[in-house]
Amino acid sequence: LQKQRKRLLFEAYREKETHKNFKRMLQALRKYRGSEQEEVFRTMDIKSVLSALPVWLVNLEDVHRVLPIDKELFDVAIIDESSQCDLASVLPIMQRAKRLVIAGDTHQLRHMSFLAKSRQSVLAGELGVTPEDQESYNYRDVSLMDHAASMVESHDQIGFLNEHFRSSPRIIAFSNKKFYRNSLQVMRERPWEEQETALSGRPCHGTRDDAGVNQKEIDALLVELEMLLQQSSSQDAVNIPSVGILSPFRNQVEAIRAAIPKYFENRKMNHLLNRHNLLIGTAHSFQGEERDVMFLSFCIDKNVGSATLRFIEREDVFNVSITRAKSMQLVYHSLASSDLPDGSLLGDYLRDLDADSDGKIVENCGDQFANEVADALRERGMEVRLCQRVAGVSIDLLLMENGKVLGIDLIGYPGETFPAVDRHRSKILRRAGFRLLPLGYTEWKTQKSHVLTVMIHELRHDARYR
Repeated sequence: LQKQRKRLLFEAYREKETHKNFKRMLQALRKYRGSEQEEVFRTMDIKSVLSALPVWLVNLEDVHRVLPIDKELFDVAIIDESSQCDLASVLPIMQRAKRLVIAGDTHQLRHMSFLAKSRQSVLAGELGVTPEDQESYNYRDVSLMDHAASMVESHDQIGFLNEHFRSSPRIIAFSNKKFYRNSLQVMRERPWEEQETALSGRPCHGTRDDAGVNQKEIDALLVELEMLLQQSSSQDAVNIPSVGILSPFRNQVEAIRAAIPKYFENRKMNHLLNRHNLLIGTAHSFQGEERDVMFLSFCIDKNVGSATLRFIEREDVFNVSITRAKSMQLVYHSLASSDLPDGSLLGDYLRDLDADSDGKIVENCGDQFANEVADALRERGMEVRLCQRVAGVSIDLLLMENGKVLGIDLIGYPGETFPAVDRHRSKILRRAGFRLLPLGYTEWKTQKSHVLTVMIHELRHDARYR
């Protein structure tokens, strides 16, 4: 890709007219007035610029500042986070593309609209919009993702992106079960890593006051935030965790924002903002965001009202709220699962929070072939685990030493522990950054010493896979 990019730029600059068009493009980008920019765009051939720079990354608000509104400039436009896109805002992207790929998640937040329903109805009446079209193109309630789903006519037009790279298995487990029917391929499923502490609850026994603030949850959060600062003070910059603080309720968020500068002196505040990339907000603030460590304050107590509970248990709000953490999530709450009615989404989550972690090492006995290989490797000082799952794929053996890991796929024995890993699952493991080495039964029986040497060498000297 890098060579292709250099080649395209080199060829573009060899062409005199293309060189001029690059200069005009730069001139247009420096204009502040839209009319002046359009004037420059009209004098240039944007296609020659796109031939050298064929892939553009833009957001909806900025596209008019960087690209002319010419029809079908691009072969394909990919619109991500489409559940957050209203229909009007994506029209400029549609104008510039021949085809659309619309990516999004119906279980995440929709766009926010401040257009009153009454005003929308008046506008529709004035413009003669039919009732059917009002329903299909409802600006307030219908996102691009919703509309695209209603327009799909064939399964050939649908692809499922089910590989989840962000969170450790313990953090994403509840959403995977509750919202995605366990269809997510959790790419950070790594049984050699500690999972016990990835998700933990912090009962605070606080109360939500008339202003919608739970002070005990804030106090407990600040103490552990300071502990995190102390623990990371001696870490290298590359290992310092990013930090997020989320509450579903705006008043609790504002109270946390006000409390942090009072609790921490200036130097620590500077570290939080600059070294830990601190972000504080509601679920809407974190849509499309993630942090290594998340502090989640639910800010409700056992006297929670039904309207408040309905808001926090909206599936899109709840799903986003509990899935922003990559490595660790601390959940502050002031009620027990027994305080909530049966079928409560929050109640189910709190029960799951208290349950034993799924991150424990579970090792089943392998067959004769697996045990022979494992015993021989252990005799050479290697740590070996049998029958493990990595990124949702069953692995016969895991070979480990000093933080390096290698998977062994046993093939050809009549009672094999797991079926051989096929090409599709092998690619999943590659995308997860995990290396798998196949080992045939005949190879093992005829070249045992050589095979052991090769496996240990592969583990120790292939630095691409850790």
